[in-house]
Amino acid sequence: MAFRVALLSIIALFVVAEGKPRIHFNDTTGELKILVFSDLHYGETEDRDNKSDIFQKTLLDVEKPDMVSGNAGVDWLNPISRDHLLVRSLDLRVPLKVVFNGDAYSDYGDVLCWIKFNCTEFFVKQWERFTAIVRKRQIPYAFALGNHDHFLDGIKPDGKSIMTYDATHSNLSLAKEAPPGVSGGSVYYVPVYENSTAQGKPTGVLWMLDSGKLSCMGLTGWGCATEDQIEWFKSQAESEDLRGLQGLMFVHIPLQEVLLYWNVFGKDPQRVSGEKDEDVGCSSGNTGLFTAALGLNVSGIFHGHDHNNDFLARVESTSRTIHVGYGRKSGYGGYGGVLAAKPGARVIIMKLNRDRQDYTWSTYIRLENNSTAHETVRQFERYFYAVMEAESMSSTAPTFVLFPGGLGDSALTMALGGLGPCAFWDDEEPWRYRYGFTEQANGIFIDAPGPTGFSTGPIEQTVEEIIDHMTVSVLELFEKYPRLNKKVHLFGFSASATLVAMLGDRIVKLHNSSVDLAGVLLMSGVVGPSEIYRGCYEMARKRKLLTAEQLVNMSKALENCEHQIAMCNGNGVAPPPSPRDWPAECDDVEQNCMDVFFNPLEEKGIDLYDVRHKAEPEDYNVDDHPPYSYLNRPDVQRKLGVSGHWQHYNDEVLDALLKYNIYDATYHVEQLLDNGVKVLVLHGDQDYITNSMGALAWVLKLNGSIEYGSMLAKVAAVAIPRCTPPHALDTIRSQEYTNGAKLAFIEVPSTVDN
Repeated sequence: MAFRVALLSIIALFVVAEGKPRIHFNDTTGELKILVFSDLHYGETEDRDNKSDIFQKTLLDVEKPDMVSGNAGVDWLNPISRDHLLVRSLDLRVPLKVVFNGDAYSDYGDVLCWIKFNCTEFFVKQWERFTAIVRKRQIPYAFALGNHDHFLDGIKPDGKSIMTYDATHSNLSLAKEAPPGVSGGSVYYVPVYENSTAQGKPTGVLWMLDSGKLSCMGLTGWGCATEDQIEWFKSQAESEDLRGLQGLMFVHIPLQEVLLYWNVFGKDPQRVSGEKDEDVGCSSGNTGLFTAALGLNVSGIFHGHDHNNDFLARVESTSRTIHVGYGRKSGYGGYGGVLAAKPGARVIIMKLNRDRQDYTWSTYIRLENNSTAHETVRQFERYFYAVMEAESMSSTAPTFVLFPGGLGDSALTMALGGLGPCAFWDDEEPWRYRYGFTEQANGIFIDAPGPTGFSTGPIEQTVEEIIDHMTVSVLELFEKYPRLNKKVHLFGFSASATLVAMLGDRIVKLHNSSVDLAGVLLMSGVVGPSEIYRGCYEMARKRKLLTAEQLVNMSKALENCEHQIAMCNGNGVAPPPSPRDWPAECDDVEQNCMDVFFNPLEEKGIDLYDVRHKAEPEDYNVDDHPPYSYLNRPDVQRKLGVSGHWQHYNDEVLDALLKYNIYDATYHVEQLLDNGVKVLVLHGDQDYITNSMGALAWVLKLNGSIEYGSMLAKVAAVAIPRCTPPHALDTIRSQEYTNGAKLAFIEVPSTVDN
């Protein structure tokens, strides 16, 4: 009988091994979520273990994939993280994976087994307890050993035996037995594949290392990932299967660099997110893991161990950026403190890039009470912003949030070009400007989307990602600056007008939002792309900018462009399909239409932004002039708290996001009006790219719950009184509606210098 039981156990082990889960990004959304539990400390008292069970269940309920749900126009019922106010559907579930990042149980929970030098029974009981919930819910998990998961030397089981047990007793465990000849138990990696069917080389990798228990390199203190583990890591990271892959690393005891970078950056909120409420209990020796990880494309190293620290520091080298720091004390075992009294978990969202060959990630702390702690940290992304309070009464003065054009322009160009309190013309230093918007209004200037100006990070891959980031930025800024009047006007210039219309639609539908959206300004925008291209043709024809033959060719091309734009936007069905769902041929429509409508004028040397003038010569370098040289001065950057070369414009952002210029934002503008928001559309009649002829035609077609456009068409344009200096706007049509909405169209005519 004993022989049969043993044989059956061996067979079962092989079946379990063959049935290991395969970790991959979602086939549709390209996302993967990791929930990191640190320092649960099971095995101390039944009361604490019960509370930790409830904690795990609560966090898994909150972060389970189908909690991130909803449809456009539907109330947001789920109190989810600010960074995930996303429009999703339940068929786009984000795969979930759990990492137990050390001290899952307390080795001191049964000291009697120490006397026997065998705590195997105690370990098995705690393993069954701390993994029970994820096993019941069929959630794959990885396990990195902490100092309290190890028993003292000579007491069974050792680290290798613990990991062997885990790897062979659950078909949901991602653990592997430690490689021969390498110290420690939890020394393995988890490949992450592009999708559920991808074969061959993975897209990412998760590294688990064992920081041991006590002493490092013979030095008294806390343990560390040993040098032979690091050599193993290097050999695997440089192998053919894993070479060049971006990785995330989990190791329980903090590296010495965690303390170093807290001391260097701890007071810089741009570099560090989170709190330090106890001394950093780092390894007693430095085995070079941080340097090795940075050099081999690890972009995040996450620790546990210190129950009252949860900060994460961003460290930038000349070629790479890495985040290093903590998760959050999870559960109710172990010692307490300020943060430990409010247990939580770190949540990491990994998202494939557009080419699906790499990924970016963001992270936040989820607390048991369903709130989030601190600001969301994104892997590299960091929007630069400038908040300029009104000269007086910032709490009652209106507030505007401005997104620049391009896409790819820096908002500082506009802040220092007449909209803010200072301005440049031909001066080396800014001078006080008394006619800027911020004289009577609070102004927030944001460099977004993508890395432009002083913003850093990868270029967003989808419109949804852009709007998510813009939403988070706006909401967090008003929490950070509570003095500002929360009655907000969004300003979108040029290509950002479309994004601002979408952003406004998102904000106005959020329940309990800290922002009261009062109005939206769409200035020289391409919110109705078909009408703008038709306006280009009409402008070229009426102004006689092109030959008769060129106009005939343009007229023929117009029909094709309008057809393609309509196809990409669902042929008028509201809301239009997301660009994420566009067929591949939509990616080239904008560039093809631009070639037809813009190239003929450019060949004649006509300035597309003011057809009265010749275009600037190609060798004209705007970076040689203020404010560009000013913003790159070291003393100025020190005062701004930034570093690096400031660019007024990023061509890569434009190239990557150009295709979205054919997205028709009509639906979103009509939604704004239906929700009683003021919408002001402003165009100049000498601008060819975003011409006023096409813009007016688009405005007069707006038709939501009220026939906004046709009612405005009945209103005569009236002159706007001039003022000093002579930058006055000239004619306006405006209409107020029964639902409280207002719609106005302003045209700046040729008598005013645009």
